[in-house]
Amino acid sequence: MLINTKSYLLLRAYIQESLDYAYLTCHAVPALNAYMKAVEKGSAQKIPNPDHFGQPGDHKRLKQIKENYKDSLGRFMLISTFSHFEAYVQDVVGEIFEFHGGFSVITCIGEKKIASRG
Repeated sequence: MLINTKSYLLLRAYIQESLDYAYLTCHAVPALNAYMKAVEKGSAQKIPNPDHFGQPGDHKRLKQIKENYKDSLGRFMLISTFSHFEAYVQDVVGEIFEFHGGFSVITCIGEKKIASRG
């Protein structure tokens, strides 16, 4: 008897990865905010260069983006989780077919039952 399908374990890993990203973001934005304040007060020279972008963003633009990051993060988490769940359902149906011998075996069984009725 299977306790967990491969599909479920994969879904669980993807959901955990999404939660880890949200956790990181919820720490990073307040840290960025504090760093921007330090730059504005002269306590720090500049915001560190971001990954995958050439230079730090304009403080005004970063502040504008930061205002809605919680709503955006929640929306992205919902869409991501639904997308992972949708893939999980497709994968688990495939696992069920595979467990029972594959699509062709199930099709043959269905055809035999239909033929025996007629």
